[in-house]
Amino acid sequence: MKLKYVFPEPPLPFLGAAARLSHLLLSEAVQRGIDVEAFIEYFDEKDATALREMFNAPNCKLRLFCAKSVPKNFLRTTRSMLWQGAFLYDSAFMAALNESMRDPDAVLHLETHSACWPGLKYLDRTVLNLHYLLNTDMRSEKKHGLRVKWNLHRERQMLKTFKYMAAVTPTLAAEVSLINPSAQIHPVQFGLDLAGYPCAAPSATEGRPLNIGMIGSYAWAPTRAAARHFLQLWPRIKQAVSNARLFLVGRGAERILGADARAVDPDARVVQNVPDIIPYFRELDCMVYAPEHASGIKVKVLEAFALGVPVVTNQHGIDCRRNLRSIKRV
Repeated sequence: MKLKYVFPEPPLPFLGAAARLSHLLLSEAVQRGIDVEAFIEYFDEKDATALREMFNAPNCKLRLFCAKSVPKNFLRTTRSMLWQGAFLYDSAFMAALNESMRDPDAVLHLETHSACWPGLKYLDRTVLNLHYLLNTDMRSEKKHGLRVKWNLHRERQMLKTFKYMAAVTPTLAAEVSLINPSAQIHPVQFGLDLAGYPCAAPSATEGRPLNIGMIGSYAWAPTRAAARHFLQLWPRIKQAVSNARLFLVGRGAERILGADARAVDPDARVVQNVPDIIPYFRELDCMVYAPEHASGIKVKVLEAFALGVPVVTNQHGIDCRRNLRSIKRV
């Protein structure tokens, strides 16, 4: 078997949640001696350099394409309306992939929704790996605008198209099966490389408040809904823990929740768009994440576990509960 990957973002351990899983997938395949060819979109030349340094094994061929150089035109824009992320892939990318897929032993692995378009020609030997399901995540939003409604429809059409899919949790796989009962869908558990998460003793709380709160991207519907639920609970938490301080860190925290957070706790610590999240985990005494609806895995919950931070959550916050032993270095 010759494995061909399509990554819509660089599979690097210091980027986002999807990139971290992608890094593990590619690293493990290379270490096992599988003949791998990875087609990767990137925006920053530093990421391309890091990829070349990390994946220089003889059985790993990198095909790197700068997304910044992809020209915008009407056809590519229209295509993206139908297939998420399709704007990333220009004629040079597709020519290289098509040439590689001429090998009858090649199997194509598409990583996340945004990698779907390049696999449409090869449905019989393509696996689409799913990290989340927008149709599940948006249930926490009471009203959907036209754009969201179209994105939900677009996702359903994508799922009905592919024959073979993988999902990061059994629950996510079951949700996808409801949309496409004829597809073969396999749960493939998420893993973290603990080498990037040095577990340290909790920081001393003497002389400072107990930081209780959330870390995540608040532009994402489940995280945003969980944060609003947390803010509703805050007066009761504060009543029970007098020295508690509300603590929100992550993408969009100030813009989306800053005013609401300070309305319930004038001393709230709200920090957004930080370059490195680990120092803020060190400040966090307890993470609370209890969304009403969520698909996939909340990676920040697993990272909290890895760093030794206590977590209060529910079944939607830790759907990987059946596979907690997978939180290990792969």
